[in-house]
Amino acid sequence: MTGRDKTVSVTEFKAKCLGLIEGVDSRKIRRVTIVKRGRQVAELVPVPRKGAKRKPFAHGFLKGSVVMREDVDLTKPIFDGQIDAVKGILHR
Repeated sequence: MTGRDKTVSVTEFKAKCLGLIEGVDSRKIRRVTIVKRGRQVAELVPVPRKGAKRKPFAHGFLKGSVVMREDVDLTKPIFDGQIDAVKGILHR
Protein backbone atom coordinates (compact mmCIF):
# COMPACT_ATOMS: atom_id res chain seq x y z
CA MET A 1 0.00 0.00 0.00
CA THR A 2 1.17 3.49 -0.73
CA GLY A 3 1.43 6.35 1.74
CA ARG A 4 -2.00 7.56 0.65
CA ASP A 5 -3.63 4.19 1.34
CA LYS A 6 -4.79 3.35 4.84
CA THR A 7 -5.82 0.09 6.50
CA VAL A 8 -7.97 0.33 9.63
CA SER A 9 -9.89 -2.10 11.80
CA VAL A 10 -13.67 -1.90 12.02
CA THR A 11 -13.36 -0.49 15.54
CA GLU A 12 -10.92 2.22 14.43
CA PHE A 13 -13.12 3.05 11.42
CA LYS A 14 -16.14 3.42 13.69
CA ALA A 15 -14.24 5.87 15.89
CA LYS A 16 -12.64 7.86 13.04
CA CYS A 17 -15.11 7.45 10.16
CA LEU A 18 -15.90 11.15 9.63
CA GLY A 19 -12.20 12.07 9.44
CA LEU A 20 -11.44 9.17 7.10
CA ILE A 21 -14.36 10.10 4.85
CA GLU A 22 -13.15 13.71 4.77
CA GLY A 23 -9.61 12.54 3.92
CA VAL A 24 -10.88 10.42 1.02
CA ASP A 25 -13.16 13.22 -0.22
CA SER A 26 -10.31 15.75 -0.17
CA ARG A 27 -8.07 13.17 -1.95
CA LYS A 28 -5.50 13.24 0.89
CA ILE A 29 -6.25 9.53 1.35
CA ARG A 30 -6.60 7.46 -1.83
CA ARG A 31 -8.26 4.40 -0.27
CA VAL A 32 -9.26 3.14 3.17
CA THR A 33 -9.32 -0.64 3.57
CA ILE A 34 -11.44 -1.82 6.49
CA VAL A 35 -10.52 -5.12 8.13
CA LYS A 36 -12.45 -7.25 10.60
CA ARG A 37 -10.50 -9.92 12.48
CA GLY A 38 -7.67 -9.65 9.94
CA ARG A 39 -9.92 -10.10 6.88
CA GLN A 40 -10.65 -7.27 4.44
CA VAL A 41 -14.37 -6.53 4.47
CA ALA A 42 -14.72 -3.15 2.72
CA GLU A 43 -12.93 -0.33 0.93
CA LEU A 44 -13.70 3.35 1.04
CA VAL A 45 -12.78 5.11 -2.21
CA PRO A 46 -13.71 8.53 -3.58
CA VAL A 47 -16.58 9.02 -5.99
CA PRO A 48 -15.34 10.22 -9.40
CA ARG A 49 -15.59 13.97 -9.80
CA LYS A 50 -18.12 15.34 -12.30
CA GLY A 51 -16.61 15.52 -15.75
CA ALA A 52 -13.82 13.11 -14.80
CA LYS A 53 -13.21 10.37 -17.31
CA ARG A 54 -14.39 7.01 -16.01
CA LYS A 55 -12.62 3.77 -16.75
CA PRO A 56 -14.60 1.88 -19.39
CA PHE A 57 -16.60 -1.07 -18.11
CA ALA A 58 -15.76 -4.04 -20.32
CA HIS A 59 -19.08 -5.90 -20.02
CA GLY A 60 -21.42 -4.87 -22.82
CA PHE A 61 -19.13 -2.27 -24.37
CA LEU A 62 -19.80 -3.64 -27.89
CA LYS A 63 -23.57 -3.66 -27.44
CA GLY A 64 -25.25 -2.43 -30.61
CA SER A 65 -22.08 -2.65 -32.71
CA VAL A 66 -22.89 -6.02 -34.32
CA VAL A 67 -25.76 -6.41 -36.75
CA MET A 68 -27.04 -9.90 -37.61
CA ARG A 69 -28.84 -10.71 -40.83
CA GLU A 70 -32.41 -11.81 -40.24
CA ASP A 71 -31.89 -15.15 -42.01
CA VAL A 72 -29.15 -16.25 -39.57
CA ASP A 73 -30.29 -18.49 -36.69
CA LEU A 74 -27.60 -18.66 -33.99
CA THR A 75 -29.45 -21.46 -32.17
CA LYS A 76 -29.51 -23.84 -35.17
CA PRO A 77 -26.86 -26.59 -35.12
CA ILE A 78 -24.18 -26.10 -37.77
CA PHE A 79 -23.39 -29.81 -38.15
CA ASP A 80 -25.98 -32.54 -38.66
CA GLY A 81 -23.61 -35.55 -38.63
CA GLN A 82 -22.45 -37.64 -35.69
CA ILE A 83 -20.07 -35.86 -33.37
CA ASP A 84 -16.93 -37.84 -32.62
CA ALA A 85 -16.91 -36.72 -28.98
CA VAL A 86 -20.05 -38.84 -28.48
CA LYS A 87 -17.92 -41.86 -29.46
CA GLY A 88 -15.11 -40.75 -27.16
CA ILE A 89 -12.88 -39.39 -29.96
CA LEU A 90 -11.79 -35.91 -28.97
CA HIS A 91 -9.71 -35.12 -32.06
CA ARG A 92 -8.53 -36.83 -35.25
